[in-house]
Amino acid sequence: AMVLGMLDLGLAVMRYNSLAQAARRVAREAIVRGSMAEPLGIWGPDSYSGTAADTTHNLAQSVRRTMVGVDYSKVAIEATWPEGGNDVQQQVTISVSMPYRPMMFLMLDEPQYILKATSTMRIAH
Repeated sequence: AMVLGMLDLGLAVMRYNSLAQAARRVAREAIVRGSMAEPLGIWGPDSYSGTAADTTHNLAQSVRRTMVGVDYSKVAIEATWPEGGNDVQQQVTISVSMPYRPMMFLMLDEPQYILKATSTMRIAH
């Protein structure tokens, strides 16, 4: 039981690390797609909420490149521009979350845990 518990914890940490990497990667892409990024395609200032399974939005495509081996329909993405704009030096916040159910409790019907990572950065251009 102890070995399985350690394996389970390691898997949860790996999933959280993937979420954190996805949030940072999408935030980095968003900070170069502010109001002055016409050739790249402007993101924001309208907020976005969806899943990584969304094939029509660039945010979801960026998350899919980072999150390998997960069900994309369960990976929730939220993008907000807290200061109301996407101009230089304004902030963008990206949150990525997904449910995680420990293997140890598969037979016991325990609740799922929500793993969530958030990254906030300032728009560069």
